[in-house]
Amino acid sequence: MRKFVTAMALTLFGACMCTSALGQPVTTITMPDPNTFPENVTVLGDGTVVIGAMLQHYIYRARPGQAMAERWIDLTTVGSASWGLMADNSRNNLWVCTTAFTLPAKITPAIKERITSLRAFDTRTGAAKGVWPLLNPTNSCNDMTIAADGTVYVSDIANGQVQRLKPGAAALEPWLQVPELLNVDGIAFVGTMLYANNVSTGKLYRIPVNADGSAGTVVEIKLSQPLEGPDGMRAQNGKMYVAENRANRISEITFTGDTGTVRVLKGGYVTATGVQPAGDVIWVQESKQNYWRDPALANADPNPFRIYAIPTPK
Repeated sequence: MRKFVTAMALTLFGACMCTSALGQPVTTITMPDPNTFPENVTVLGDGTVVIGAMLQHYIYRARPGQAMAERWIDLTTVGSASWGLMADNSRNNLWVCTTAFTLPAKITPAIKERITSLRAFDTRTGAAKGVWPLLNPTNSCNDMTIAADGTVYVSDIANGQVQRLKPGAAALEPWLQVPELLNVDGIAFVGTMLYANNVSTGKLYRIPVNADGSAGTVVEIKLSQPLEGPDGMRAQNGKMYVAENRANRISEITFTGDTGTVRVLKGGYVTATGVQPAGDVIWVQESKQNYWRDPALANADPNPFRIYAIPTPK
């Protein structure tokens, strides 16, 4: 495994794996508040790691070399917590899925009861730039990915649908709703190819984007081994990285046509739902949602919550 590098520009984000005040590489970030239950992680252009929180009204950040995250964007005024999030550093946009419900809470509302929105914030200041409610009376903005032209594609897990927001558009629009997308979760581009997974069935699909912007015929990827609860996905250098929330691991997928070779990178996480490659490292986020669902953990303390960095494999 390659060594972590310090103060080195990262290929995709222009970020760095910077050292702490003690001169050691920061490979673990601890959340400052209890019961955050983070759902996803992304990285800004300067190497700042940004983390959402499912049970707190804040978006957090850890600047390069910072081992303890800090509150950054306050969502208390809109009464929302955050799910998927992704930085579009070329346009200074931080895209966030927000879901509105009253906190504190031990368990999230049932998925069919959620009213959610796609929001944009300035990656430099954290200032709000816009909000776009998802379509349908109930919905669940789960994750997003960004096309080269800036179009944002959003997975709505509650309705088994992908919605999209074109640059400058006033509202989201429906893009694709097919049986394969029932319980759609992670969504990501690899080059110009759009992929989406199904967290329930473990299947992975390629969705062609036609020249006119419409969706082509969905293609199931034949995987070398099953994915167990595929959740957040992000790509780098032609490879896909996926958090498997039931298997508690992070895997890498290499595509050849309609097949995908799965390589497990690291296991032992507690309900990992988010992953973000950033040059020489991959940031992994644990949600610990099993503490909500397992009666044996009803009185257990899930804290602290942490984000981990592992080396990008050669």
